[in-house]
Amino acid sequence: MTRFILRHRSLLDRLIRLTGAVAFLGTVAAAILLKNDDWNAQRFLLVYIAPLFLFGAMWARDRLAVLDTLAPSVAALDALAFAAGALRIAGGWGVLPYSGHMLFLSYAAATPARPWLRLAALALVAMTTWFKLALWHDPRSWLLGLAAGLALAALRLVAAARPRSSSG
Repeated sequence: MTRFILRHRSLLDRLIRLTGAVAFLGTVAAAILLKNDDWNAQRFLLVYIAPLFLFGAMWARDRLAVLDTLAPSVAALDALAFAAGALRIAGGWGVLPYSGHMLFLSYAAATPARPWLRLAALALVAMTTWFKLALWHDPRSWLLGLAAGLALAALRLVAAARPRSSSG
């Protein structure tokens, strides 16, 4: 699978960029055109959802760029954190008890990346914290997401420290 991804990295990079931009712009358009009479719904889409599409795409592109330098277990943990966050954001409400935003963003903030990406993750953690704790009074999913994201980041640290086995 990694060989396939590396062979098509340029195409995947463009696809990730396009998907992130389309999802962001679609969310903004939906907020403005479909929710123009509902500030709570607009705020949810514009401030809580739309930025995650851009950030997720930038983060995925950053990880794709260094994929060939990562151990397979490290790349798998990156994919797991991204997918677990996306599953919750994509409709796992009521089924998955953790905040997908907090899981993914705390993982992104706690793992190696370009400094501006880590700062963006921290800013989005602050925004998510405001929504979850101040607006929605939901400390449970916030805490579960934070704990899961940091646990995955700790596992990634351990996996990255292990010597890579040579395949012969």
